[in-house]
Amino acid sequence: MSKVVRIIPARLGVLLPAFAMALPTAAAAQANHLAQVASDTVAVTEATADAAAEPGDDDPEKRKKMKPDLLVVPIPMSNPTLGAGLTLAGVLFYNPNGSKQPWVSGVGGFYTSNKSYGGAAFHSMALDDDKFHVMLLGGYANVNLNFYGIGPSAGDRNVSVKMVDKGIMAMAQGQYRLAENLYVGGRYQLLDLNSSIKNPSPLFPDLNIPKLELKSKISGIGPSITYDSRDNQFDPRTGVNVTLVGIFNTKGLGSDFTYEKWQLAANGYFPA
Repeated sequence: MSKVVRIIPARLGVLLPAFAMALPTAAAAQANHLAQVASDTVAVTEATADAAAEPGDDDPEKRKKMKPDLLVVPIPMSNPTLGAGLTLAGVLFYNPNGSKQPWVSGVGGFYTSNKSYGGAAFHSMALDDDKFHVMLLGGYANVNLNFYGIGPSAGDRNVSVKMVDKGIMAMAQGQYRLAENLYVGGRYQLLDLNSSIKNPSPLFPDLNIPKLELKSKISGIGPSITYDSRDNQFDPRTGVNVTLVGIFNTKGLGSDFTYEKWQLAANGYFPA
């Protein structure tokens, strides 16, 4: 367990946000709430919002005739870890089967001043008159880091090693509607990380990461539950959205570390 505590905050804590930067805007609404960032950055037209979802429209044939809408979002970024850069995401809203929840597909990528880069692709869809919800995500990131060690005072000596983290992330989720607004299913997550140290430090052994942690894989599966009573998926004014996800990472699924993780998130929308 000590190795898990070491690896996740120290390095995956940087790599996972890198994937989030590459996520399409609508994907982030599900995964990392990046859609809120995009909506603050660009003004989505009423036509796009209407094409995405019309809460009062129960005519599947009318929804099928809605024209696809493409949203392209550039998002500048700057932080001390990766430097300055740009994320560019493209998201397509469409509704081929007239579902109440539109299909969303997107791709995104980022590049920063320290030559870190990454990309991701996302797709979500509703099937069989909104009975089934499916979400798929895949991405790759190559992140250059200055690693200062572990612990709150690790950076006080101002000594670091150059590290390159290369990772592949994949996620698949399927849910079935058990009752009105309630969806239950499962999720699989994979993170395959390959790291290299450019300049090992003989004077500070704690900066030299063990070989086990230089190449590691986290693979897990678990339940996924969503209660969503929002009047609109992308521009809600009323309702609540609650998600509960549990991931069990085990060696039987190819994971190098065995542990479980639970995430609970809730958002409420109420008229002023």
